[in-house]
Amino acid sequence: MVNGGTINNLTKVIVDNVLQCEGLSKSNLVSKLISFGANGISIFQGAKNGVITQEREIFSPYMLGIHCGF
Repeated sequence: MVNGGTINNLTKVIVDNVLQCEGLSKSNLVSKLISFGANGISIFQGAKNGVITQEREIFSPYMLGIHCGF
């Protein structure tokens, strides 16, 4: 991570890469981002300020966060 491994930076890196690689606008992202799978570490799954919570609050309020782990 260039700007550190903070939750805010990680959320920005993920969203920026999805927008750039898939050629989506932010408004398209809202309608197309339906789920996000991540392991159980708190930076992703944190109930108050994890990446999934931030993506849901900022981009896609109906997005489903999926815990993928063994």
